[in-house]
Order: sequence, then structure tokens, then C-alpha cells
Amino acid sequence: MDITIDASTKGAVLVCARQIAIYRGYTNLVDGLQPAVDLEAKYYHEWQELREAIATKSRLHQLHESADLYYYACQLEQQTGQSFLASTLASLHNFGMSEQEVEASALAKYGFRAEKAGNKDEAHELQLIREAIAAL
Repeated sequence: MDITIDASTKGAVLVCARQIAIYRGYTNLVDGLQPAVDLEAKYYHEWQELREAIATKSRLHQLHESADLYYYACQLEQQTGQSFLASTLASLHNFGMSEQEVEASALAKYGFRAEKAGNKDEAHELQLIREAIAAL
């Protein structure tokens, strides 16, 4: 399977990540992002959350979790130079999520969180993801 990385989406998510890092007051930033060791722990934790969503929640919740994986994969790829994003998207495709759905979900969720400090509202994020997927 060929995975195409949308560079503009990846770039936009990285901009969001840098803004969110500022809002959250992280002090050990590397190039405006959390260190790779911190990101890696969060990335693997998100896989567990996705598995739980697949087992017990709606597809919309699964896309909400896929957004987290995309978010952390972008940052890990930036910090390490390793290909996290393509392998993440390929794995998510195996769970029935297209690249476009995952990218749209990540932009919706993290675009909202990057708008201002304290933006984190699952119900609103789910609605934003629903709208982004409907627009595809």
C-alpha cells in the first residue's frame, strides 16, 4: 500500500503542536516540541486508547483517537527523522481509516486546541471531526 503524506497537513499539525506546547507551559522543548522520549511514551499510550475505542466506542471516537496518533507521529518524525507518520497511517488504514479521514480529524481536533489556552472539549472535538469527515 502506498501512503501519501500531505506535507501541508503535517506542517499545520506541527504548528498546532508548538502552540499547544506553549499554552501548556512545557519548558523542556526541542525546536518548540516536546522531547522525543516524552512524545514516544504518549504515542504508544494512544495506541492503547485506540484499541479501547475500537473495542467499545463509535467510529467517530476511533477517529478522535487516530487524531492523537497522527499528532504524536508528526512530532516524533520531526524530532527523530524516523518515518513514524507513514507507518502510523498504514496501520490506521488496516483499521479502516483513510489517510484523509485521519488527517482531517487531526486538523479539526488540534486546530481547535491550538486556538487558545485551555481548549480541550471532547464533545466539541467530536463534532468538529464529524464535520471535517462529512466535508471530505
